[in-house]
Amino acid sequence: MMNDTEKTIFNAIENFQIKHGYSPSLTELEEETFYSRSTVRYCIRSLEEKGYLELDRQVRRNIHLRNMPELIRDVRENIYDNKRTISEDAIMDILTILHNEISNSNRKKNII
Repeated sequence: MMNDTEKTIFNAIENFQIKHGYSPSLTELEEETFYSRSTVRYCIRSLEEKGYLELDRQVRRNIHLRNMPELIRDVRENIYDNKRTISEDAIMDILTILHNEISNSNRKKNII
């Protein structure tokens, strides 16, 4: 599950990608979130480890957000295959991401 800092950085990445069509740099994330470079780096690594995004270390502006079906599938696999119970926080994270995805999709439709 994402903590508040990770949610802020994830949302900043998502909003930047929607607005510009490419990923933000670390400097742009620092300016947008008012977090230090080390905090931004730490959260990006943490989000990658948790499966919310992927990094392509071969190119600049290399942050790729995973799509929602992949995240949902991974959660389902953890619930059913590993017989684990999912926490309320994890469910709220997924619902927040889905809500943002739908809102952003609707905004894109209104722009076009």
